[in-house]
Amino acid sequence: MMQTDFAGTRGTIRRTGERRSRVPFPAVAVLCLLSSLFAPALRADLCDVQYDFLSASRDEWGNVSYLIGTKVEGPCEAPPLFELKVSPPESRAAGVREYGNIGYVNLVENPSEPGGENRQSLNAVPLTHTNGTWITSDMPWGLISPEFDSDVHEFWRKYRLRGGTVSGWRAEYGLRGIVWPELVGARGDLIYIHGGGLYFNYHVAAAYYFPETRHLMILTKQALHDENLHSQNGFLLFRVSESAI
Repeated sequence: MMQTDFAGTRGTIRRTGERRSRVPFPAVAVLCLLSSLFAPALRADLCDVQYDFLSASRDEWGNVSYLIGTKVEGPCEAPPLFELKVSPPESRAAGVREYGNIGYVNLVENPSEPGGENRQSLNAVPLTHTNGTWITSDMPWGLISPEFDSDVHEFWRKYRLRGGTVSGWRAEYGLRGIVWPELVGARGDLIYIHGGGLYFNYHVAAAYYFPETRHLMILTKQALHDENLHSQNGFLLFRVSESAI
């Protein structure tokens, strides 16, 4: 879903029937260029960082922690663990910490360890990819990856040929350069988006819904790489609005 005017973009997944107009706009196009320039997927100098959801918990003050692990392939490094913390009220304030020791997962998952007291594990419901839509039998809505947009791809290709970089794209376009996935039958408000991803012409790699917090985590897979041949996968966290269900 794209829109031609990015000034009003707030990071909101719109409900079906509120589709944004197709866009040959600069924001989404930048990332497309990387795909044509760095299409070879098996080069030894490519760096691929993939993200995996590990666990979710909530402390006695209502702060929610989502642990996300990384898998690195190629000549590069990445923190093995991200902790995405979302604070009440209304679960709209978020921050991320990086950990060099993935053993921190044990502290969160095992309340008997120091620092893990009074922490409640949260139920994570994985969405299943069925007939092009990510769904769960527990909720009456679904998630769809953005459609591939050839106009955006061409815009990105020309942007890169002019010397544009991924970091420059993010700085210039910000949220306006993002194409949101489509939430069918509900509405989602953005809480957090990982700054290391490119969010157009990507695929949803996995998605998890957390009933206790109404949060939806989306892990993305991007075929494009940056000018250093580093992958641009990412993850997003939304809150599904109650009024939309």
